Amino acid sequence: MHGIRGGEAKARFRPATGFPRFRRVTRHCHRCGWDWTFREQPGRSETCPQCRADLRVCLNCHQHARNYANQCRDSRAEPVGDKDVANFCEYFDFARRTWAGAKGNSREDEARAKLKDLLGGL
Repeated sequence: MHGIRGGEAKARFRPATGFPRFRRVTRHCHRCGWDWTFREQPGRSETCPQCRADLRVCLNCHQHARNYANQCRDSRAEPVGDKDVANFCEYFDFARRTWAGAKGNSREDEARAKLKDLLGGL
């Protein structure tokens, strides 16, 4: 393998074993991490067999980016309100990424905790 400058690409090695540390890149459910192993893209009605989340959603698309207008890199795509609900976007392409676990929204969690304290733990 050649790098950008023509040198060889170097992998990081684990100190104890000497084996390279490569993360597993998969197409998986945004909510639970279940691997989508089929070649085709999921249909609009496809759901995750583990958590029942819709699979053809913006959160699973490689075009999804929170820092872009309408949170989508493709300017041709129509705006979608709910990023975690199945839609009819024709530019959907299942993202290949590493599963890092379910991510919580710390600002949201902090606000909910403050509200709970304010209301007396209801």
